[in-house]
Amino acid sequence: MPRIARKGSEIQKEKEEMIKIALEILHNDGYAGLSMRKIASRMGMTAANLYNYFSNKDELNIEMRRCGHIQLYEAMKTAYETGRTLNEKIKLLIKEYVSFGLNNPYYYELMFVLATPKYTDYVGTPMEEIAFREFKSSIRVYELVRKCVLDFEKAGGEVIGDVDTSVMILWSHLHGAINMYNNNLLANVFKNPKKMVEAVADYGIQMTFNQMKR
Repeated sequence: MPRIARKGSEIQKEKEEMIKIALEILHNDGYAGLSMRKIASRMGMTAANLYNYFSNKDELNIEMRRCGHIQLYEAMKTAYETGRTLNEKIKLLIKEYVSFGLNNPYYYELMFVLATPKYTDYVGTPMEEIAFREFKSSIRVYELVRKCVLDFEKAGGEVIGDVDTSVMILWSHLHGAINMYNNNLLANVFKNPKKMVEAVADYGIQMTFNQMKR
């Protein structure tokens, strides 16, 4: 009998499951410990079958990063567009970034913590083209935050140094709190670690944007 063609939705569902498993392996074993064979074993398929979905570990790494950044950007963009005033847009956007980091720790770890290959590592290789597509999806997050700081400056606010420096100071501030929450460091110090992260995020917003002219 001829093989029945599978629906695109079924293939996509399997790819999403592969990414979920790969993220768990990355968290537990690091990038060096991630292999197509491990993923295939967890999926109950052969490694050869897995290569029908991703040509190699590098393509899988790129696709995982791209999916994570798309999810983060769409959530932040929606939050930004929901706000009625610039102040509200800024607060909602930043809180959405924090929420993503706390609720998607494995994605956040891959995107902002682990030393996995990134776009510049693929320049000059067969993976450069698809890596650049991932880079474009990731840079949109930075550009959205940068737009908020630019709008803030145009409204009469004072930036720290220049716009990019202000963005990096805020980003580093939030990243530190999210990372300490995700590695359970805050849970060893505070009874309500999530509330502490939210308080730190609120302070970061005030610290960065409190010069806004009303």
